[in-house]
Amino acid sequence: MSRNDDVQNSCDDDTCDCRGILLSAIAFFLIWCICKWVVRKLDKDYAVVELVALMYSNCGFIGIPMAQGIFEAQGVFYMTAYVDNSTIFYVVLLEERGKKRWN
Repeated sequence: MSRNDDVQNSCDDDTCDCRGILLSAIAFFLIWCICKWVVRKLDKDYAVVELVALMYSNCGFIGIPMAQGIFEAQGVFYMTAYVDNSTIFYVVLLEERGKKRWN
């Protein structure tokens, strides 16, 4: 039995998939709250840039291999869910900011 079989057997039900996405969303929300608190006193235009700079990490580059090394295939799944959440957040944040700026 290989390591991948162990991971596959531990995540056969749908709750494992939902739990990973939920945990990554919670982690991303907590990071967002902390960063929002850090930039709260800055000028609004500058604060958006700083917020994205603080929150954006190259988690896809270093996080996925690190999760694979520590937690194997299941860690890659959780890290990918986190990367997806961060990408969606950045698109929404930058799109909303662009609409306000150009209108």
